[in-house]
Amino acid sequence: MAYLNNEEFAQPEREQKLGTLLWPEWHYGVLLLYGQHLMLNHLIGSQQINVVKLKDHLDYPSGNNHSIFKMIHIHVFHGNEMFSKNAFKMGKYDNMTSRISDFESDKYVSLFALKMALEGKFLKGELLMQLLYYAVLDKA
Repeated sequence: MAYLNNEEFAQPEREQKLGTLLWPEWHYGVLLLYGQHLMLNHLIGSQQINVVKLKDHLDYPSGNNHSIFKMIHIHVFHGNEMFSKNAFKMGKYDNMTSRISDFESDKYVSLFALKMALEGKFLKGELLMQLLYYAVLDKA
C-alpha cells in the first residue's frame, strides 16, 4: 500500500482534492482494498493459502475481539464498536495516540485495527516506509 500510495497516486489524489472523480476505475479512497487484493492474490497464486478453508478468516469485522492470529483480512465497518471507520475519520481515536504502545494490539482484532490506523495516520510516510521495509527484512 505504501508503494501504491507513493507511485500510483499524485499529491492532489492523496490529499483527496479530486473527490470521487476517478471512481470506480482507480480511486485513492480504496487504497486499502487494492493492497489487500494484491496480497491475497499473491498468497493464493503462490499456494500459500487456500481460501475455501479460510472463509471464517476473511472479511472479519473490526469491532470484534477475537485473536488477530486467526484472521487474514479485517473489514472496518461504520458501526459504533471499537474500531469504526467513521469514528476514526472524525478523529474520535486521536487522543489515544499516546497509548498506542500500551495496547495489546498483537492479540485482538479491534485493537490491532485501531493501532494500525493511528500509526498510519500519525507516522510520516518516510518513517512508515522504513518500518515496513525493515519488518520485511526481519522476516526474510
